[in-house]
Amino acid sequence: MRRTLLFIPGNNAGNIQNAGLFGADAIIFDLEDAVSPMQKDSALNLVCNALTMLNYECEKIVRINLENAKNDILALSKTKINSILIPKAENVEEIKELIKYTKNLNPKIEILLLIETPLGLLNTKELAFLNGVSAICFGAEDYTSEIGARRSESGVEIDFARNYLLNVCKAAKIDAIDTPYTNINDENGLIADTTYIKNLGFDGKLVISPRHIDTIHNCFKPSQKEIIWANQVLNAIKEAELKKSGVISLNGKMIDAPIVNRAKKILKEIL
Repeated sequence: MRRTLLFIPGNNAGNIQNAGLFGADAIIFDLEDAVSPMQKDSALNLVCNALTMLNYECEKIVRINLENAKNDILALSKTKINSILIPKAENVEEIKELIKYTKNLNPKIEILLLIETPLGLLNTKELAFLNGVSAICFGAEDYTSEIGARRSESGVEIDFARNYLLNVCKAAKIDAIDTPYTNINDENGLIADTTYIKNLGFDGKLVISPRHIDTIHNCFKPSQKEIIWANQVLNAIKEAELKKSGVISLNGKMIDAPIVNRAKKILKEIL
């Protein structure tokens, strides 16, 4: 599951060492925005050493630098990395080349893309279907700056981007990961934002503070009402199979494949 993907600055040795203790589903060691140009090389070495020597019981992702992508990928390919996050993804041919380069070095590495520009959003339709891409993430701060929008609590200015990215990801059958909630101290705002994107259909959320992890996980847990409904659906299926009945209904409503899939997904999220 990729409910929470926590950014860890690639130049912070203490946070890197303790990254696995925060309980996130995935850790993103950041070599890009979190690291000054003068520290890029030392941060890459620090992250590579950590991914070689330390054991993290979660998905291990590194956000590389696009302008120095192949150098970063080459060094990381020799470690116990799981995935690479490519920032500012927008040029389809460039991303194809980077995926091919990565897979030639280490076929097990998965590719995540970060959409941060209007052009990147428009090209998501092609990017999502590239072989090797397992998730697309949304970066709202850079995106809204590019389009000249002002960020708001409601998030109305990013509704189109969220919905477009989400639908493309679902069509491609890959994970859709939402933008971080940037107000670290606003618990109610985080709950409202996470509940909203969960109900839209997002699979998870980028995270910039460890304090947000438990709250987001709780938001992604099914409610008791949802669990009861899901169990009722699967019990109705079993009962119909025993009776060899071709018509399955629950509380007067027909049960078809999409309903069954939704019920199974809810019960899976309990784990």
